[in-house]
Amino acid sequence: MAVSTLATTVFLAHSPRDKVDALQVKKRLADEGISVQTVDALPEKDLASEMRDAIAECEAFVVLATEAFVHSANLAFEIGAARAWQKPIYILAKDLSKAGLPKYLREFPVIPYAALERLAEQIHRQIAAKFDRATQSRESKK
Repeated sequence: MAVSTLATTVFLAHSPRDKVDALQVKKRLADEGISVQTVDALPEKDLASEMRDAIAECEAFVVLATEAFVHSANLAFEIGAARAWQKPIYILAKDLSKAGLPKYLREFPVIPYAALERLAEQIHRQIAAKFDRATQSRESKK
């Protein structure tokens, strides 16, 4: 896929036990021109506030959904922040089917980990569509 010229940053939520997989996702998305922010890179002082700010500033929110993470209270908090900021949310399911996800996660697009390239494509399409809508809105106000 051609890399979008729009700056794109996503927040990747993951379990500390899934750091290796998270680094792989970060690298694959970076190869597609998508910058990835994770909790690992945030200052530990006032982490909850830093996380909320990082989610507010990203264009999309991605969950690396693994058995180690889908029932985490931290994930529920992060999803809540992403919803409050009206961020598109994507579930990248590793070794889980959509049916194996908690009910509140099933409402979002679920992409199998093996199809990671589809995630990048969906993010780029979403950002391009948002940019097009904003451009059309500005032009209609002229």
